[in-house]
Amino acid sequence: MPLSATQFLDGIAEHGIPATWDEFGTYMSQDGALVTHLVAAVREVHNTGSDQARDATLRLFDEKRGNLAAARNLFADRLVAYRESGRWAKLDAVVRSADVDQLIDSMRVHFGLHPFPSRWSRCASTSSTCASTASRRSIG
Repeated sequence: MPLSATQFLDGIAEHGIPATWDEFGTYMSQDGALVTHLVAAVREVHNTGSDQARDATLRLFDEKRGNLAAARNLFADRLVAYRESGRWAKLDAVVRSADVDQLIDSMRVHFGLHPFPSRWSRCASTSSTCASTASRRSIG
């Protein structure tokens, strides 16, 4: 029997997101925020030529690099542990049994819109995601 979106969301509501993946998600959210700030910072350096703005932008790049290194290390540790314990195989079986389209549709309301949609990610994504991105652009 396939895993339904309701079962998936009920499981998260009941048990929460596992601490490791919550931490990983936090790193990824911070990365998105840093990118947003970097876009504004680079624009300020371009517009003002200020040494102070340039130094602030370089600090943001360093912060982004450190944040991604922490995410990479966390993932690398879990990757080995999950492989050795057989957890990846169990997760793969659950995902294979899931109605992914229904899951995506059900979870769509839980995600915010990013202020700078990436053209690259749109090109590499599914047609439904591309259509979703196009409709977001028409909103704002």
